[in-house]
Amino acid sequence: MLLFPNQYKKVGYMYLLQLLIPAFYLYFMKSWEQVVLGIVLLGLLALSYILTWWTTGRRYTLIVIGEILLMLIMGAVLNPGFLSVVFWPAAAIGQLHSARHRMWALVVLIASGLTEVFVLAHVRHASLEPWWPMIFAGVAAAVLTVYAVRWQAQITRSRHELEVANTEIERLTKLAERDRISQDLHDVLGHELALITLKSQLAERLVYRDASRAQRELREIRDSAKRTLTKVRDYIATARTPVLDEEWIAAKHLLRAADISCETGGEIASVELASACAQALAMSLRELTTNLVRHSSASRAKLYSEETEHSLWLWIADNGQGLSQSDTQHGGHGLSGIMARLNAVNGELGIWSRGQWITFWHPEETTQLAAFSPFTTVFVVRVPKAARSKMEVGI
Repeated sequence: MLLFPNQYKKVGYMYLLQLLIPAFYLYFMKSWEQVVLGIVLLGLLALSYILTWWTTGRRYTLIVIGEILLMLIMGAVLNPGFLSVVFWPAAAIGQLHSARHRMWALVVLIASGLTEVFVLAHVRHASLEPWWPMIFAGVAAAVLTVYAVRWQAQITRSRHELEVANTEIERLTKLAERDRISQDLHDVLGHELALITLKSQLAERLVYRDASRAQRELREIRDSAKRTLTKVRDYIATARTPVLDEEWIAAKHLLRAADISCETGGEIASVELASACAQALAMSLRELTTNLVRHSSASRAKLYSEETEHSLWLWIADNGQGLSQSDTQHGGHGLSGIMARLNAVNGELGIWSRGQWITFWHPEETTQLAAFSPFTTVFVVRVPKAARSKMEVGI
């Protein structure tokens, strides 16, 4: 069960664990009845604190009042030291949206706490002189907690608004990109397709009247279709060509955004590769990283590149659930597409999972796995620095 909203989990659990500090006072209670009462009151305070994250409006105000009352009851019935739980009602006050309400609630909190201190000192005929430093510290802590929580809430809210704005920017960017692509395709295809249509209509009319001219028109239609196909292929290759160093950075960002701890090694940006090999490696990096996030259930990953005389090696490791032989045999998780892309440039994909190679691989590369011992799955990608066969990526 989720006790706190996702964006506030760390703060929520941090404050909740700090209830162990006032719980320490239970050790000095004189009777088991006081210990049990203290546990119950601290439990109610913890419950009310959790509820402050899930309620709004009047219910929230009632919970704040309840926390102040719990603080006063613990200080009066158990031990004045329990007034140190002032942090929790102060934290709840800091979450109030209205500055006026925050101010009044803070005044009530401090005034009620000070009143209880003076009343207890009078009833017990105790001198307050030794306690003045603690009293001033408690008041300062209450004030600082209110404004610290408020400042933290504003930062969290601003971050959320920024994420929403970035999402909207991304959506608008995609729409603009679709409009651009549609316009580009119109510019690329529109003229040639219109020409093909006109010439095919002309050839249809000439086929019985002037066969030689009809054949000439058909040849021009064929040439126009070839030009169109070449333009479309060039356009798609340009539009979908990934950049290797950008994919390396994007892979790290993707892993960290998925709360996967990412360790990197090697310098991939300085390596010079043939364009087809760079494309194949970049697309493999993109797809393997995406598969890692979607399917591995990993919490740690490692990206490592190594340059040799004739090849560039890329190692992608994770501590997830691993792969089986059937995943590669049936092309699961898009592995067949990755292998086909690498084969086109004489590259290779090796997969090591849970102590064994599940694809055929170079025996000498087994020694490299020592650096990846904490991980359950390792993908090894090798591409030559110079392309040995022609490849049009994505066509």
